Amino acid sequence: MPPQPPIPKPQNQKNKFYFFYGHRKPSQHRPTVRGGLFSNRQSISLHKPSPPHNPQPFNLHHWDPQLHSPTTTETRNTNTNTSLIRLSPIARYIIDSFRKNQNHWGPPIVSDLNKLRRVTPDLVAEVLKSQPDPNLASKFFHWASKQKGFHHTFASYNAFAYALNRSNCFRSADQLPELMISQNKPPTEKQFEILIRFHSDANRPLRVFYVYQKMKKFNVKPRVFLYNRIIDALMKNGYVDLAVSVYDDFRNDGLVEESVTFMVLIKGLCKVGRIDEMLKVLSKMRENLCTPDVFAYTAMVRVLVEARNLDGCLRVWEEMRRDKVEPDAMAYTTLVTALCKGGRVEKGYELFREMKEKRCLIDRAIYGSLVEAFVADGKVGFACGLLKDLVDSGYRADLGIYNSIIEGLCGVKQVNKAYKVFQVTIQKGLELEFVTVNPILVLYAEMRRMDEFCKLLTQMEKLGFCVIDDLSKFFAFVVGKEERTMMRTMMAVEVFEDLKKRGYCSVSIYNILMGHFIRRGSSKR
Repeated sequence: MPPQPPIPKPQNQKNKFYFFYGHRKPSQHRPTVRGGLFSNRQSISLHKPSPPHNPQPFNLHHWDPQLHSPTTTETRNTNTNTSLIRLSPIARYIIDSFRKNQNHWGPPIVSDLNKLRRVTPDLVAEVLKSQPDPNLASKFFHWASKQKGFHHTFASYNAFAYALNRSNCFRSADQLPELMISQNKPPTEKQFEILIRFHSDANRPLRVFYVYQKMKKFNVKPRVFLYNRIIDALMKNGYVDLAVSVYDDFRNDGLVEESVTFMVLIKGLCKVGRIDEMLKVLSKMRENLCTPDVFAYTAMVRVLVEARNLDGCLRVWEEMRRDKVEPDAMAYTTLVTALCKGGRVEKGYELFREMKEKRCLIDRAIYGSLVEAFVADGKVGFACGLLKDLVDSGYRADLGIYNSIIEGLCGVKQVNKAYKVFQVTIQKGLELEFVTVNPILVLYAEMRRMDEFCKLLTQMEKLGFCVIDDLSKFFAFVVGKEERTMMRTMMAVEVFEDLKKRGYCSVSIYNILMGHFIRRGSSKR
């Protein structure tokens, strides 16, 4: 084999004992390196000179919201951290940019947003959910839509609606369906449902009807659930005719009523006193769906009680008996209490005896209502009998029942029995009030039994009453009303003259008496 010619050396190389000239071929475990006698590696100095400080380009991965947030200590640590901790890092960066620029949209915020590669619709929705300023939310929403190839999703539209309503810009939120149409995104029932829920929660029934009309304009048909919500919002605020028109549309759409649909109509008609129409809907509910249960009937009675329609309550009660629905204790309590307050204590007492025959659990509130109603009707004997029945049933009468009994006994001039009942209240350990002793004091004053009057004042003082203040209330009660006769006024003056001798006197009593005489034109007196 002939000898090979020597490999020519490069001109710029010196004579070094290299294994080969040139650079090594890079591999996975041996990158391209230069220099060195055997390994082609350069020795690394331990003391590197510090590189010059050059501004680095923005990198979101290196952004820390704690460093870029305001320097206030407590406010940043409590409010900012708790509100932003649930957001993604990019959303926190956008919110921090808003905060740094004092929520004022301008070139600095746009510059910060342009540093991001892209703002997605989900990110827009996330930012809008935590943005309280409607103006800034609108600016950000429209800026995002100008991105190349960007299209809002239903989530971002819904978040924009929430942001506007949160700031009470509900009129702007109502224009969101038109905005979606302009951006080639037809609204669905969900978008209208959100708007209807906003208005119904804020008691804006006409706005609910306005959104419903807009649904018909866009040919969006509500579900049964949404129909129920629209009708309920209109019924609760007294727009019964509008609610009935919506119900007619419900029927024309071929939808089938649910129990909620019937109950919303029935309660709304009961509230405005349209009992005949309510009974028609009730019969339709029996035919098409089911018979109302005791809870439904109790709800009807409660609505009629709030409207003070006792005749309607009794008609509903007869319908319940017709359907053979057994009323429970709550239904009895609701109706008996309403009848007693409405001056129909005989009918209430009849239902009370019916409860006892059926051995229903009778609440103490029923006893209290009956006692108060019998006392107001002048039938104190029935009231005392109910008190005895209450105690025999194992209940403990409250102070209101005792006050009614004392007032009733004083009304029929039986002051001694009233005083005995007052002693019973002391033995029971009840916290007495001035209302308890005032009827007895008035009757003692009318009967001119001043010794017993003062004896009761002494007992009141031992029980912790502020006697001087209570005497001021007593005289204010005696002469307070304009229809008080002159005889009642002179009685108050005589009582006052007697009390002055016994040391019961105050400036407030003088003021009450003088003011009364001035109002009656007896300024000289």
